[in-house]
Amino acid sequence: MKRSIIKHGPSSYVISLPSSWIKKHDIKKGSEIDVVEQGNHLVVGNNISPGELEANVDLTGLDRSAILFIIRGFYRLGYKTLNVRFENTTTKYQRAKNPVTVLSVIHSEVNRLIGYEVISERENSCVIKDLQKDSIEEFENILKHVFILLLSAMEDFKKGAKNKDNSILETMEEKHNTITKFISYCLRLLNINNYPVPRKAPYYFHVISCIENIIDIIKYLSRDIRNSNRKLDNRVISIISITSENIKTLYNFFYKYSKDKINSIHDSWYVIEKIIAQLPEKSSKIDIITASKMFDIAHLICIITEAKGALSNSP
Repeated sequence: MKRSIIKHGPSSYVISLPSSWIKKHDIKKGSEIDVVEQGNHLVVGNNISPGELEANVDLTGLDRSAILFIIRGFYRLGYKTLNVRFENTTTKYQRAKNPVTVLSVIHSEVNRLIGYEVISERENSCVIKDLQKDSIEEFENILKHVFILLLSAMEDFKKGAKNKDNSILETMEEKHNTITKFISYCLRLLNINNYPVPRKAPYYFHVISCIENIIDIIKYLSRDIRNSNRKLDNRVISIISITSENIKTLYNFFYKYSKDKINSIHDSWYVIEKIIAQLPEKSSKIDIITASKMFDIAHLICIITEAKGALSNSP
């Protein structure tokens, strides 16, 4: 619904409220209502509580991965305090031979979340709290930092894959964790502080999700190459090089919109597709996996360009 603004006195402006809403919430003459500023919006309501989000979280019966993702999810949603409990002190870790303690899993994830700290812990519980003041003004700089870290990770991955240098490929684990840390912070900022142009926020969520998928692919693919006893085919190495250049083009495009760069990104996608089609039928398993994952990254890059096109061309 739309309401006209009425000038009231020398410096005040008022709008009328729908009578149906007034009756539904039993608002009387002289009653006080809350007005909360959210970006370019004003939210008017009865007993709005813009207080800090707090949750009780039961991790009983969950494995290591599930615990990591649940804590990360609450962080990204903007929760300030998590009261965590768990019946068993250990949990299953699929890659380890022995169980790990739940508290060690919690600490490992909290260490990747900017502002979060475990402020108290007992045998079967702990309290996690955000000790940092978050501001949406940080969002743009943090997102740019994520892109720069992704560029560096992809360049190192290219070197490691080309020479099957496991010492370089092993660093992808830590690079992934660092990028994920800043991705989580970006999402948290968007959820806690509405983006100044609210309709653009979903596109940023979309872009960040694609970047997270790209770094996940690089991490897991690095493990596959390290565990393989074969070097990659030169044609597959060329696909990795094209993908690396494509990410550089994406970064330049994201911060300086250009139709030519869009065309270049799309051209690269089709070049990769053509090279894959020409790979021998008896290509090794690691060649097939690597080529297909690079194609997936090329697709994700195209999705990001689509989102950035909307962000750049909408007021």
